[in-house]
Amino acid sequence: MIEKKEYLFLLFFLIFLPLFIKKIIYYFKLFKDKQTASNFNFRFGIKSIINFTLKITVIVLLIIALAGPLKPDKKMKKFGKGTDIVFVVDISKSMLTEDIKPNRLESAKAFINEMVTGLSFDRVGLVLFADKAIFYCPLTTDYDAISSFVNDINCDLMPSGGSSLKSGIEKGIFAIKRDEKNKSGNLIILSDGEDLENEDYSDCLKKAEKNKFNIYTIGVGTKEGGKIPEHYRDFFISKKRYKKYRGQYIISKLNEKFLKDIAQRSSGKYFSLNNMSAKKMNRILLNNSEKKLNKRDFFLMKNIYHKYLFIAFILYLIAALLIIL
Repeated sequence: MIEKKEYLFLLFFLIFLPLFIKKIIYYFKLFKDKQTASNFNFRFGIKSIINFTLKITVIVLLIIALAGPLKPDKKMKKFGKGTDIVFVVDISKSMLTEDIKPNRLESAKAFINEMVTGLSFDRVGLVLFADKAIFYCPLTTDYDAISSFVNDINCDLMPSGGSSLKSGIEKGIFAIKRDEKNKSGNLIILSDGEDLENEDYSDCLKKAEKNKFNIYTIGVGTKEGGKIPEHYRDFFISKKRYKKYRGQYIISKLNEKFLKDIAQRSSGKYFSLNNMSAKKMNRILLNNSEKKLNKRDFFLMKNIYHKYLFIAFILYLIAALLIIL
């Protein structure tokens, strides 16, 4: 059994490939010489140009066939029970603190990606917040797309003059409620809890409770904290310094008290990212969430090299006939 059947077809072309290349070099030299080109027989020249173009096209098609072009074979739909999960991610500058490696934001992103890998029919969405919130990715079961969005998250996506978790929760609730069929959902907040105490969360937490939305808070960082880095460019060199206030380094610390309060007021739970695994979080969602029927689309891919080889073969025959005629 031959796995790469395209190579058998290519053998036919590759036998004549040196002749192709020799002819191509000949035509290049022919038209490079101005005197030869001026004395060139027009009728014969047109035929030669067409022949030359066909041969170049054949070689290009052979290269494409070797590359193994793929296309979706068919679309399959599978149905299964799942829930809706919206990750509400803090992207304020304090999330760049390196008290957990490589930093708080990158650790949160790795956690989300690991969670998504363990899902099957759950729909996932993304909301980002700093001084305001943005709806970054709608609910979807396309986990590859979600991972791509997660990998692109950074603290420069919006100006950061503080943190407004309230707007993040409101956007998360809206992300789930926009589907009128939704009767439940989960908000997973990943934040260091800094600068979040000054807002009144009563309204949005009541709204979450009314709609039976579970809110889980995950603290990202350590109680000891760390300095907040700032990255800048000095000519062409990327450098790093740390934020200061009145000559003193600013130390960003994990505010667990506030995040615990949010979780308790919304009948949810608080976890520390340092002591939490993605698998454990998925189990908690599985046990505590109301499941509904969701679908996932699957694509099968097939190699369509033979189409390019067939076109190359036809063009090769035409080129051969032009020489004979």
